[in-house]
Amino acid sequence: MLQIEVDRDIHKDWDQNHFPSLEGFANAGFIGYPYSARGRSPFLALLDRGMRFKSTDPRDKIFALLHHRVGHEMYDKPNGRLVATKVYPLAGQNVSNPYIIVNRMQVGLELVIADPNCQELCTHFGIRPDYEKNIREVYREVASLSIQQYQCLDVLNHGWKTSHSNRSWPSWIPRWDFHKPIPVPVLDPVIYSASNGSGPIVHWDHTNPDRLAVQGLNLGSLRIANTILEHEIISSELDGRVIDDRFGAVTKLTTLERWFSTSGKYNGERSGPNMQNQINRIATHALRLLENRKETIYIPLNSVQCDQCEEYISGLDGAATSTSTSYYHCLICHLGDFDICTACYSTGKRCEVPSHTLREQKVPSLRLLYTKQIFGILRTYSADASYDGRNPMLSSEPTFFFKTSRGDRGTAYWTVEPGDVVVVLFGSQLPFIMRKTGASYRLISSCYLLGMMDGEAMDLWRNGKLQEETFYIT
Repeated sequence: MLQIEVDRDIHKDWDQNHFPSLEGFANAGFIGYPYSARGRSPFLALLDRGMRFKSTDPRDKIFALLHHRVGHEMYDKPNGRLVATKVYPLAGQNVSNPYIIVNRMQVGLELVIADPNCQELCTHFGIRPDYEKNIREVYREVASLSIQQYQCLDVLNHGWKTSHSNRSWPSWIPRWDFHKPIPVPVLDPVIYSASNGSGPIVHWDHTNPDRLAVQGLNLGSLRIANTILEHEIISSELDGRVIDDRFGAVTKLTTLERWFSTSGKYNGERSGPNMQNQINRIATHALRLLENRKETIYIPLNSVQCDQCEEYISGLDGAATSTSTSYYHCLICHLGDFDICTACYSTGKRCEVPSHTLREQKVPSLRLLYTKQIFGILRTYSADASYDGRNPMLSSEPTFFFKTSRGDRGTAYWTVEPGDVVVVLFGSQLPFIMRKTGASYRLISSCYLLGMMDGEAMDLWRNGKLQEETFYIT
């Protein structure tokens, strides 16, 4: 029998029992045991965490973590508050339900593991290491089993982030062999429910296992896609209610309804009743920037730094600009997180791989007109808000704003293009943007779709206003 204390300090334990001195291990990386994970797919979160570690055999990115315990944190909706923890995997129980529930108020709880030699019941998904399989087969097995056992499509949230470096690799299967950390989009599936808790409807094609056939709803194609948010906040014809709705829309598109405290820290919750506070803080920030510059401004939504000279391209101290700022972005290097300022680009600086092409694009920004009407609106909304100089809209992710053929507005986290399709797939907590290639689709990005994050698309489908379709994802 083996006993493990849930609340054990892993760093202290290793320090005392394995390393007499930490000299030489200052940059060592650790994975907690159990590793704490949000969302419905704890093993996928663990594999995501393990990507930053190198491996001589890419298959060991999976096999080395099959026995590693994960504390699956469960959150309620829509507030996203922690309510309980499940621990995976646990021997002695059915493989289809391999967990126990741990009340989060308990401390020092001991988990008793039966027969540590039991491979099937002591590993995630009951997988056994099989070095006869190639990398693609191993990764595809994990991705497929995650859909079947977790009964959700969370693996797609991981897959699209690595799909852009190799178009011959299926976009729904994550590349866990990458050893660089993936820039994690700020869209947190825990706080959304686009398919309203429905389970996935998947058709497995054994003649073409790289192709995933899933059921979902088509919410239209992109008509407009750019990095500058130019929303019609006010005009002389608009009444107060419309202004409220449009200012609220801008707030949601830039913050994704995430709740930030007055210190600017993201609390991992939906804004809910705090949305008005979010609006007030954004209005206060925008008002100060307009008053300082006295001209139409662009408020940066990203903190972008040049990877050559290490100077900030935008976002430093929330400063606004009078014109949109350009830079050059590589979608492949560093998993889409490699940027060069125009000055370095003009002197011949490029990314590491000569064959890669950098794309010029604008820094994601909110364009705000310098008018008396805008001033009046901002003053009204900012009257009761405190101001600490922070940009409540600032993130560290690439951002694209889009408008669909249905008139819906949204925010994406990769370079999307007109013609791309927005879908809500059964079993997914987030909408996705996909690009059609022949008879199939490739995942491009998860996205925030205004007014469609809490099952509204499912309601439209039940009322006959949307049609169910089969999407073949490769």
